[in-house]
Order: sequence, then C-alpha cells, then structure tokens
Amino acid sequence: QLNYYFNTINEYGITKNIFYFATRYQDERIDKKRIAESMKHWGVTEGQVVDILLALSRADLIEEKVAGTEFYNIKDPIMREFADAWARVDVENATWAEANVELRERYNKLAGVYANLKGYATELMVQFLMMRFNRHEVEGEKFFKHPGKVFLPRFVWVDSRTVKLPDSPQYQIDVVGRGVPHLWLVEVKNTEQPIGLQDIKHFADACNVAAEVIGGEEVTRWYVSTNGFTQDATDYLNKHEFLYSDRNQINQLLQHFGLRELPV
Repeated sequence: QLNYYFNTINEYGITKNIFYFATRYQDERIDKKRIAESMKHWGVTEGQVVDILLALSRADLIEEKVAGTEFYNIKDPIMREFADAWARVDVENATWAEANVELRERYNKLAGVYANLKGYATELMVQFLMMRFNRHEVEGEKFFKHPGKVFLPRFVWVDSRTVKLPDSPQYQIDVVGRGVPHLWLVEVKNTEQPIGLQDIKHFADACNVAAEVIGGEEVTRWYVSTNGFTQDATDYLNKHEFLYSDRNQINQLLQHFGLRELPV
C-alpha cells in the first residue's frame, strides 16, 4: 500500500525521502523547513515539501492541521513502528532482519519499563488501600489466604522503609503501616513467575529486622504477589502464619473499599 501511494504521488521523485524524514518526528510538529534544508542538495524547495506533506496527509500517512500549514506524524503506534522500519529498509538500505532486531530490542526495553511501572503502581495502590483500613474485620480466607477473621487496624502512617541493624544487611520494606500497637510489614511483587520459598524467607528476615527497628507489639507480615506463589512458598507462609494475597484477592480487597483494580 505504501509503495502504491509513493508511486501515485511521487511527482518530484522525493516522496519516499520526505516520508522518511516525517517519520523521524514523534508528537512534535513536522518541521517542513528543516526537511527542505536536509534535501537542498537535491534542489528540493520548502514548497515542494509542503506539496508532498499535503499528499501524504490525504493518503492518511501523516496528519494535517491548521489548513495545511502544520503536519504531524500519525498517532497510530503500530503504523508508526511499521513506517519507521519500512523507511529504514527502503531509504537507509537496512535489512528487514536488522529492523526486526531493533524493534525487538526496543519492545523488550519498553516491556521492562512497563513491568517496573506496574510494580510501582501496585505498591502505591497497596499503600492507599491500607490507608483505608478502619478498625474492622474481614474474611481472612477471601482476601489473605488466612483462616478466620483478619482485623484491619487504622494506621497512623503508611509508607515504605529501609531498615538495618548493626549486625544485619539492609532491607527495603515495600509498605509499612504503623498504628500502636499494630505494625504491618508488606512485600509487594509483580513478577512473571510465582514467588518461591527463597523470596519468602528473605522477606521473613527483613520482617525480623524491621520489627526490632520500628517496634510493634502486634506484627503482621503480608506478602502480595500478583502472580501467586509456588507450593513450597505457600506451605511456609501457612506454617508461619503470614497473610498472603494474589492478584485476584487484592482486586477483591480493592473492590471492598471501593477502589479500582490493579493495572493489567
């Protein structure tokens, strides 16, 4: 389809090149004067660039605004990526294999950034959730994989903390809720795989240090893993009376307090 458009509107023989320059812009206005300067060795004028940009906009390959005086890259992210890769291959003489590798690397980086943001968002939502606790009981099995009722205290403060004793490593507690005599220590994980026993034991060690550093007569340890737990981790959590929740249970608890669900 791109080849068809370029053959149809290739009045000056420069349509592909101008389209290539246009794909370099993200959400900012396409600088037609700069494109003309980049192509002046071919005798291209700013007027010719405008003519081509108008033709490209009519073919829905770029966006036209303000009656043909301003142009922007298309907003469709899939089309943007394809046009960018296509231009690399057709104008820069790269191979599709090279373009594919670049796209995969870019997507992997974006996936990593998104995973980190989801993890951070989950922590913040758990913090906000705990701020809603108001000295009442809920069904433990429904929300925390814990038999009987679970008391949700009102906290004086909810925050994250770094704790350390003179003879211990430094630990990061994702969420800490303090309200005398209660101390809640929470680990929040948003991983692709279920949490295993080693991670649980690390959190248990962190809780021992945090309980001594922060202080609390009634310490509750709560592990949140959006993708659940392995069987040996579950056995350990049950044996040592941890509270623990997966994505479904956290979403139910958020709904219980009238809050939105976790990001997918």
